[in-house]
Amino acid sequence: MSKKISTLNYIRDLFKYDDHRNFRKKLYKFTKKEKDLTYDYGCGYYYQSCESINLSGLRSSKKRILNYSINKIIRDKEVLDVGTNTGFLLFEIEKNYKSIVGIDYNSKLINIANMVKDYLKLKNLSFVNDDFQTYNFDKKFDTVLSLANHSTFDSGIKSPNSYLSKCNNLLKIGGYFLIEGHHPSYEKISDFSSMIENFVKKNNYEIEKNSILKTNFFYDDGRKFYLLKKK
Repeated sequence: MSKKISTLNYIRDLFKYDDHRNFRKKLYKFTKKEKDLTYDYGCGYYYQSCESINLSGLRSSKKRILNYSINKIIRDKEVLDVGTNTGFLLFEIEKNYKSIVGIDYNSKLINIANMVKDYLKLKNLSFVNDDFQTYNFDKKFDTVLSLANHSTFDSGIKSPNSYLSKCNNLLKIGGYFLIEGHHPSYEKISDFSSMIENFVKKNNYEIEKNSILKTNFFYDDGRKFYLLKKK
């Protein structure tokens, strides 16, 4: 199903005639040329949509932002996006944050992220190509985003518990931690909920919101997410 959707997205974008057409062609040419054996999760095209350049993806960035109320938890904040992929979701949030760092260990995806960032001329946004679990950050953050990254198909995250522990250590007191589960075809909602609720009990968090994602996108619908606030 995912490969079919990605193929349709590619064809749909191919026949869009707008101001971003030439850049999308350049980006796709670069994407196909880059060699990287790690997963990009796009199934032949892009995992995230990037509405700013009218580019389709398996997952709608704008709908995720709306469902998760991300714009409310980034205002005037220093934000960390763990497993940022191509960073497309970050390009769609309101530009009222103090700063954002997106980290991913897939160099191809970070190169794509920087290409789009430069094309859109965005400031106060940077990308790091490194392993989140071993990278030494020089500060803590007001908001941490973890969108379907606590465990990965490529086994990049080997221990969800140590991953959550590092996220916790990087978050300031009073900060927000938004964590999204995988699609229920890959991860049971009950397993994800149990993991997060145990984390909350051990680390003194308040659950501000927990719900099921509904976007009318096959790849999105049914995912559980939590918005946590650190006490």
